[in-house]
Amino acid sequence: MDRRLFLVSGLFAASLSLSGARAAWAAPAPAASALTAPQMRFLSAFCDTIIPATDTPGALAAGVPAFIDRIAVRASDEAQIAALRTSIDGLERVLDTAAGRPFAAAPAPVRHTVLAQVDAASMLGRKDCRVPATSADDADGATYRLLKAITVWGFYTSEAGGSQDLRFELVPGGYAPDIELAADWRNYCNETVLGQ
Repeated sequence: MDRRLFLVSGLFAASLSLSGARAAWAAPAPAASALTAPQMRFLSAFCDTIIPATDTPGALAAGVPAFIDRIAVRASDEAQIAALRTSIDGLERVLDTAAGRPFAAAPAPVRHTVLAQVDAASMLGRKDCRVPATSADDADGATYRLLKAITVWGFYTSEAGGSQDLRFELVPGGYAPDIELAADWRNYCNETVLGQ
């Protein structure tokens, strides 16, 4: 693991707890952003592609890009923020090349196809499945995997993810080992602090 990725991973590891998510969602918007406006545009397109809006809100409606920026501001020093910016820029170059245009400006089907390819290669750890990358880019998929995990984590700790995409019942009732599932059935969220 290179130093840049270690710093970026440490940034988010400090916040990977339910109390960290709760504090980040409850915190007021920071006075200064950790990420630049172009990076936020890229992150918005990335999050929207990972969890698009369907019959429930997606990552954009849940505010996941701002959540990621808020975590970076709250849990980082300047070296970690610089490493995060470098990592995001590298991943953006990889995805721009794969999309044949700026990833953030690509239509949703193109973004989905690109991320599906990168996801498959990233999860297999196969560098040869990727577009050529320089050492500053996301050559081994680590930044992609980290941002995907933070996007999913941020969404499902949000009010929209925890109460609209998942079903939440404070006391779900008795044990029923074999039940019929309705067509509109959703998974349950077991976190009792959502929406507080």
